[in-house]
Amino acid sequence: MNALAHAGAMGSGNTKDRGPVVVDNPQARCFEAYLDQHLAGYLRYCLKDGELWLIETAVSRQHCIDNLVPPLANAALETARENMLDVRPLSPAVRSYLAIHPEYGFLVSGAGRPVASRLVEESVTGPVSGS
Repeated sequence: MNALAHAGAMGSGNTKDRGPVVVDNPQARCFEAYLDQHLAGYLRYCLKDGELWLIETAVSRQHCIDNLVPPLANAALETARENMLDVRPLSPAVRSYLAIHPEYGFLVSGAGRPVASRLVEESVTGPVSGS
């Protein structure tokens, strides 16, 4: 995966006027969101068999109100699109993001079946062959 930086709209010097800067940290296998040059949240991933597995989203307590999930999820999904990777959204936060952003639905591995039912099936039986 290529290094990636997504910046929110830039405003005045006030943090409340700017979005986070999101970068891909391939060594740590996560997308990291920075506010005022401080790590505020991350989306952990792994690459497996040509798929980008989006595993866990975490945001620091002091930044919970900053809603960092959309820029983190967007960075991961755009990276998948640019690199022609299928996505496995294991993170509940990313699944919620996908539910309100159907334009990324084609990236979901096995997109012909509803994501939630496929993930439930895989958690019980293991990965479904061919998906």
